[in-house]
Amino acid sequence: MPAVATLTATKGYAQVSAAGGDGGPCTVSTGCGPGLICCNGICSSTCGGGGYAGTLVALSTAPLGGGTTPFISPDLVGANAAPGKSGYLVNNAGQGAQILAQANTCNNIANSQTDFLSTATPITVGTTGQRSFGSDARGTIFQNNTGVVLAAPLAVALPAISMLSN
Repeated sequence: MPAVATLTATKGYAQVSAAGGDGGPCTVSTGCGPGLICCNGICSSTCGGGGYAGTLVALSTAPLGGGTTPFISPDLVGANAAPGKSGYLVNNAGQGAQILAQANTCNNIANSQTDFLSTATPITVGTTGQRSFGSDARGTIFQNNTGVVLAAPLAVALPAISMLSN
């Protein structure tokens, strides 16, 4: 069974939690990427043939042929455009080489790829949040204390960009 993720954010602190496919918790409350890491990991192993989902739409669409639960909650589908989710724009973009063609994934929405970039960026820095967050298939959470969106490849670039956890 896939995971369902939710996001809450206030003044630079973002939280994503997801229920894992085995019913166990998949919760991290230090940045926005980890919940999407968990959901993308479940999607990779159950839907993408080892590849990661390339879009929020792919993560929010239930598997065809009997699946009823998407990998993330439907309210995150449009969270990459205003009004976002809880003051943040949340995005997931496939990166790297194609693993499976769209037609061969469990929900026929997008190709699966070798990596992904999940980001959460405050809509208005200083009002809806201060820091931006990003993560990828390595599972490391990066933060940018200026609130600027993080881009691939994620790497430390002090003083603004640092690892929040790994």
